[in-house]
Formats: sequence, structure tokens, C-alpha cells
Amino acid sequence: MRQADALTKEYLSNNEIFADVFNYLIYDGQQRILPENLIERDTSEITLPLGKRGELATIQKFRDILKGCIAKEYKIWS
Repeated sequence: MRQADALTKEYLSNNEIFADVFNYLIYDGQQRILPENLIERDTSEITLPLGKRGELATIQKFRDILKGCIAKEYKIWS
């Protein structure tokens, strides 16, 4: 299972593939997310929950793939 997960992460790290997958899933295949607009983001996340005595406990978590994108839709009214 880990090998399949690693292969999927590597496959989706390609911006063109990532954009195609999410354009299909979200926008019915319309090209709204452009590969050149995708930005790699840090996959680590640090949280600071309070412990039992009120002290902060640092916990670091990792996400699989994290990308940022600004997708705008323009409509021309006639």
C-alpha cells in the first residue's frame, strides 16, 4: 500500500496532471486551474494544542500534497 501511495504522490506532483485531475473533478473538464498557476506549498503543519496543565504541546503533521492556485472565472454579460 505504501508503494501505491508513494507512486500516486509522485504522479500528482506534476502540475499538468494535478490541474487535469482537479479540472475534471471540480469543473467538468473545463480548463480553470492552469498548471502554470500552481504553487508548491510546504506539506508540514505545526499545531500548538494546550496540554492538561495549560502548557503548549508542539505537534508536527504532514500532508500528502499541497498546492496553491488562484482560479478566476470571468463572465461577459450581453
